[in-house]
Amino acid sequence: MESLIIQKSEDTPQIEFDLVTGIFSITGRSLPENAIEFYKPILDWTESVLSESTGKTYVFQIKL
Repeated sequence: MESLIIQKSEDTPQIEFDLVTGIFSITGRSLPENAIEFYKPILDWTESVLSESTGKTYVFQIKL
C-alpha cells in the first residue's frame, strides 16, 4: 500500500498519511461541501492500513 497524499484546496485540508514515517497529518481548513464524500476514502484507506498493520505505531497530527 502507498502513502496517502491529498493536496489542500480553499475548503479542504492537506492530507499527508506517510507510511514510511508513520505520521498521519491533516492540516488546514476543513469546510468541504460534502464531508462524507471528502473523508470517506480517507477513512477507508486508514481502516485498510490499520487492519494490515501488526504492531506498528502511527502518530495522528490534526491541525484544523
